[in-house]
Amino acid sequence: MRYKGVDILPCWNCGSTNVRLACTVSPLITVQCNRCGHEGPPDTTPETAVAAWNAMPRETAPLTALDPRHQTALTQETMMTFHDALRIARGCLDYGGGYRSDQGKLDVFHHGIRTVINALEAAGSRGFEDTQVAALHRMGRVRLCRACNAPAKDLDSEYCEEHHEAAMQVLRGDHP
Repeated sequence: MRYKGVDILPCWNCGSTNVRLACTVSPLITVQCNRCGHEGPPDTTPETAVAAWNAMPRETAPLTALDPRHQTALTQETMMTFHDALRIARGCLDYGGGYRSDQGKLDVFHHGIRTVINALEAAGSRGFEDTQVAALHRMGRVRLCRACNAPAKDLDSEYCEEHHEAAMQVLRGDHP
């Protein structure tokens, strides 16, 4: 990623190039990794936030990305594949959810798990062209304001109505 002609280096924690500028708490801006969630030091301008991110030491990034002993739980979780998630969902059918002694509750539990498996399989074969998959994906994107944890303005925003415009001003460089 580039910001005003400056390369933003890969994540210093996991090595991912999927990074972005984010307004943490107005007026502070940081660079954030979309893969592992790590953030760089916050600063008041995008330029200085990028410089602070780029200054982070990266000697351990390849080790962190490849060696499970050096990964956080979040990093390990984000490294799971779609097929891992599907396999876990299928494993839940055998698990029983603690309802083995009550056949009625076990049937309801299995029905719910089968619904999840069906949705994942449809996502794997048809993606968002499957309308149920698209609807479930949209419903699953609950967003909270990064500044105050109130419900976000909409599913595409990281801020509530009150903080959205201030965050956008900071990112545009329009803040005082």
